[in-house]
Amino acid sequence: MNDHMKSVKKGQRPRSQRWNRRIGFESLEERRLLAADVFAFQNPIESLDVTFDDNVSPADVLAIINQLNGYDLYGDRIGAFLDTSGDHIVAPNDALSIINELNDAVVTTPGVTASELNGASAFLSDHFVSLPTELQGAAQTLIDAAAKRSDSLIVLDYQLEKFLDYSVENTAAIAARYGEMEIAARVIDTVYHQDLQELGGALDGIVSDIYPDSPDSVDEYPDEYNFDPNEYTDTEDAFDDLFNELDDELVDIELPQYDDVLENFDEVYQSYDDTVFEFDDYVENYLSTDEYEEFVLEGGDLGELMDEIHDAYQHNSTLEDYVGEKFETEGDLIDLIDGLLESSYIGELMYNDTAAIGGETTGSVVVLGDGSVVEIDLGDDPLLIELALKYDNATVLVEGYPEIVQGVEIPNRTVIDVAAMVGADELASFEQLFVGNTSALTDSLSARLQDILSV
Repeated sequence: MNDHMKSVKKGQRPRSQRWNRRIGFESLEERRLLAADVFAFQNPIESLDVTFDDNVSPADVLAIINQLNGYDLYGDRIGAFLDTSGDHIVAPNDALSIINELNDAVVTTPGVTASELNGASAFLSDHFVSLPTELQGAAQTLIDAAAKRSDSLIVLDYQLEKFLDYSVENTAAIAARYGEMEIAARVIDTVYHQDLQELGGALDGIVSDIYPDSPDSVDEYPDEYNFDPNEYTDTEDAFDDLFNELDDELVDIELPQYDDVLENFDEVYQSYDDTVFEFDDYVENYLSTDEYEEFVLEGGDLGELMDEIHDAYQHNSTLEDYVGEKFETEGDLIDLIDGLLESSYIGELMYNDTAAIGGETTGSVVVLGDGSVVEIDLGDDPLLIELALKYDNATVLVEGYPEIVQGVEIPNRTVIDVAAMVGADELASFEQLFVGNTSALTDSLSARLQDILSV
């Protein structure tokens, strides 16, 4: 992954102190919506495939109806892409759109589809040596474009499948992760259209020279792309029809426009360089997550991690025993702690349980060591509020996710959506667990905690 790609993959905040957030910014308004309806995600590849089984069926309708009727099918996991309409809520119209599709009530959008082009690509690949030499370059362009799209969608499919198993606990992180995958899906779509534009340009002039009869001059020729290789007994006739249809359909193809509706889309799309990356590797690098991000997406936080390690010591285990049970290597725990610290804010908490009229401030802040101030949102979480009351005017470590909030008096504010809060005395007590248990692992973890406590 090149440096530019790294910079556009993850959101960043001003470096007012050493720890910086890694998962990107997300609208606080949307985060609150998701907190109320955490299943409101749309399948970014096939909007009607709710259960993510590569098939639109009555099972997708049933999943939405069960959700509307209050059945808890997925527990604390995301479970399914229930928002087929893309309006961020689950409603009867989401089920109706699938029913209409199953009943063929939806008018098919004119033009060639990816599945149809995949069939054409497979046909051309199987009969490549029989093609006229002049058309082999164009055929290879289509074959390569279809393979590029297919390989990249395999990568995205894997990440989407993982996404459905993530916890709904840390809603801001979940929303940010979905945003990354939505951008990836649209980049795949855009690159595919770009390749088809190249194919359209390659066909221009060549087809008319080889097959002088254009689709418009043949009465029985379909007005839209309708190539089916199974209808032909003569391969040459199939080539004739296929390339005429492609020449007719691809001449006016345009790149889809997503930069106006997906923040950061254009930067990610422009960072792809086909001379440096295989496209599926590019998508995989863009969608990669580290130990900390996986920990957060699975619903974890610093307090939970400290409790687990403390419980292990109470049961006469060691940190090494805990790592052996929970991680593949000791380095994985250190990477997790490092990632956690990069998302944390250390300073004096000033808690106020009353937000300003108009929502221009949450009322609570953390004053960092350099004197800068970050606003925090506890999300009406009773445990976080209890901790805030306990540590008011005391030093805390706040773990959370910076979000941009739009207002009137202040157009854009950065607010930390808090996932966990730990007092300095708790951290000091936790660090004492490792006293007398010296090892490379305990020394590394202790050093990191000492680094925090010294801020």
